[in-house]
Amino acid sequence: MKTLIDCRHISLSEFAIRKGYQPQNALFYITSGEIEFLMAGERQRAGEGDLVSFPRDVYFERRMLRPTEFYYVRYETADTGALPVGIIRVNNTGRLLSTLQYLLQLNELPHTAHLKDAFLADVFHQLEVERLMSVNTEDSVTVAVRYFYEKNLHRKITLAEVAEVACLSPSGLNRHFKKSVGVTPMEYLTALRLKKAEALLCHTAMPIARIAALCGFESPYYFSNTFKKHRGESPAAYRHKYET
Repeated sequence: MKTLIDCRHISLSEFAIRKGYQPQNALFYITSGEIEFLMAGERQRAGEGDLVSFPRDVYFERRMLRPTEFYYVRYETADTGALPVGIIRVNNTGRLLSTLQYLLQLNELPHTAHLKDAFLADVFHQLEVERLMSVNTEDSVTVAVRYFYEKNLHRKITLAEVAEVACLSPSGLNRHFKKSVGVTPMEYLTALRLKKAEALLCHTAMPIARIAALCGFESPYYFSNTFKKHRGESPAAYRHKYET
């Protein structure tokens, strides 16, 4: 069972606390602006319409890229192990926003604890329903490609090889994956490699050449060029910027 502590709508140009731990579990629903944060080895950006979960006792680093307005929900729960970390994808943002607006109104009223907890439960019910719908509607081709990438991220992978796994032609796989995921299979592969590289840069002292090899890049030079192209800075600069 989850118990609401409070719900507020906040406008900030920068966080008062940019690194550390949340004293309570928190949800941020962003209505305008943009933030960047690092949690559980993953760096993410969140903007308008994104819901971000900051569980209690999970270390974070965060900053505002633009002045940001957001709903700030603090709550307690005994089941901390099941809490999501980072961005939670929400399809029905209208329903979520309506629930948060009700919570905000109830926050100012006495003797409404049971109603607050009911609306908070509705938030998590919506998130669970959407998660299950997402899992059940993902097509078999996309699942097969994702699984193949997870098992082979450390080595060179060709489009022809992925197409064979998916039982499609390379052009057919490109069309299918772009429609299903929004990017091509090879663009998605690059994103996975960079995500893994970011985690290793932030949380290990591993040499950059070794990180390049573990993430499947052909050479440290190619890794550095690709990283700079997509992240706007070199791997060394990224590591220095976010080292704790």
